[in-house]
This record gives sequence, C-alpha cells and structure tokens, in this order.
Amino acid sequence: MITEWAEGLRVLHVAHNIAAERFERWDQVTSISAAALSTVVGTAIFATLADSSQTALGLITGTLSLAVAALSTAQLIWNYPQLAAQHRAAAVRYVTVRRQVDMMLADSSRLTDDSVNAVSTTWG
Repeated sequence: MITEWAEGLRVLHVAHNIAAERFERWDQVTSISAAALSTVVGTAIFATLADSSQTALGLITGTLSLAVAALSTAQLIWNYPQLAAQHRAAAVRYVTVRRQVDMMLADSSRLTDDSVNAVSTTWG
C-alpha cells in the first residue's frame, strides 16, 4: 500500500507542477497578445481616421478591438497567476508527504502503523 502511495504522490506532485507551469504560460500568452493587439488597434484607428475610405481596414480594426477586449476579460476571469500559485502550493504539499513516504520505504523501521496513519491523514 505504501509503495502505491509513493507512486500516487509522485504523479500528483509532477502533475501540479506541470499545471502551474501551464497557467503561468497562458498568463504570459494572454498578456502579450492583449498588449500586441491593443498596439495594433491603436495604430489602425489612427490609420483609418487618416483615410476613412478604407472599409476593410475599419472592419479589421473593429475585429481586433473586440479581440483585445476578449483577451483582457479572459485574463480577469481565468486568473492564471492565482491558479498557478494554487497548483504550486499543492505540489509543495504533495512533495512533503512524498518525502515522508520515501523515507518510510527507505528505512523499514520507520514503517509503523502510526506513521502510515499520519501519512494517510495528511494526504487524505
């Protein structure tokens, strides 16, 4: 049973680290995309004001403006930095329990009913 716990804890620890990295990456992608698109929209608005006969450019500008608004809203709703922090904290909790289990497996004298119950309580 304790060997299965060790493997489960390893998987959870790695999974939460991967999730944290993904959320941090998505935060960067949405932030950079929103900044780049807002720059393009600002420039395009000035270009359409200078030559109002270009309807296609106005349509593109409007579409980009909506994309910027959507990305900005997504950043607020999804809150990637907070999700990344939560996964990092979970990974730290799992690695702590994982180390306890690894120590029990390495030294069988530590493998008592009390220590197994303590790990079970901490993990579960």
